[in-house]
Amino acid sequence: LNGAETQDAAIKAIEESPLDSSIRLMAYTFDYQPLVVVLCAAKAGTTTRRVEVVLDKNQTFAGQTRQQNSMVRQLIEAGVHVRCIQGFLLSPVYAQAGRPIAMGGLKGALHAKTCIIGKQAFVGSTNWTVSSRGNNECSMHVMMDDKHERQFHTFFDRVWDAAVDVSSKELIDKMSGNIRIKNEKKLAQQLV
Repeated sequence: LNGAETQDAAIKAIEESPLDSSIRLMAYTFDYQPLVVVLCAAKAGTTTRRVEVVLDKNQTFAGQTRQQNSMVRQLIEAGVHVRCIQGFLLSPVYAQAGRPIAMGGLKGALHAKTCIIGKQAFVGSTNWTVSSRGNNECSMHVMMDDKHERQFHTFFDRVWDAAVDVSSKELIDKMSGNIRIKNEKKLAQQLV
């Protein structure tokens, strides 16, 4: 599937999923409003439904996807459980590859793009963003048996368990801080 096909098929699968099926999404970048709407509606359908989203921390708090912060807040306000995570320290990874580089505390990213809906999964390069609809993407729609469903959820659980909860307050504080810094830079340029 290309980007638009992946997103559209995932949205349709969420809309048609039974109320007792879980929905678990991983994203590097995230700003596609129709997906936000369907995730919020899925959670509103029954408050006991498991709807979980785990996102890359850096992209959520300081990335270039401008609408990600506000859309994540919409999910949280609708009762969707959202967590953020970073990748691993990069210095040891580069050292293992024979390229020792001192990178301090710099960490990699959560770069996965996956949506699990009951016994279905969408996996591939498609970000959950508007821009992915215009990219050359390649993702797969996987129908799983019980064994493979457990494997997908086990992997998701490992990432989920290592992630930390994120709150609307944290997101608003970060957005406010970014706006303050941007305005301070503008003012400094005007004074020069």
